[in-house]
Amino acid sequence: VAPRHGQVPVYQVLYEAGAPKELQLALNIAGHTRGVRAVSFANDCVHIALASLDGEWSVVRTDVRFDLKQEAKEHARGRAPNGTPFEAVALSPFARRLVGATATTITIVDVDAAARGAASVLETIPSGHGGISSLCYAADGLRALSGGQDGRLRLWRVEDDATKAGTL
Repeated sequence: VAPRHGQVPVYQVLYEAGAPKELQLALNIAGHTRGVRAVSFANDCVHIALASLDGEWSVVRTDVRFDLKQEAKEHARGRAPNGTPFEAVALSPFARRLVGATATTITIVDVDAAARGAASVLETIPSGHGGISSLCYAADGLRALSGGQDGRLRLWRVEDDATKAGTL
């Protein structure tokens, strides 16, 4: 996404007569010290998750006035377990949970806890895939799907509910 530095440009597609015409830079999301390798957009159309080679993840709010050059606001930030950068991230529909994948593990993060400065890793488990090539969150907030080098898809139960946090 941003291989050499931690700044991610976000473009707005401009339309003319219902057809895409051009791209216009809407904002730059900064804050990471190394390249950003994975992004995920929540279904709420507000939150974006970023995973960086610096071993950190962040969730930013993009509901700002692009026309007034307002910057995206950081909602939460944390470190991946053991400082191993996430290779893929998936953000739950309303950005309450983030699922991050390394080559061998899946980690469930409580984004709301991280926003309050509290411990945020709910659970880290072996993925069984070998390398993980894709990761996405279901729109219902109950499941995440991972795909790996073993050629299999795995469906994980991940509650987007504080009373059932960390349930797989």
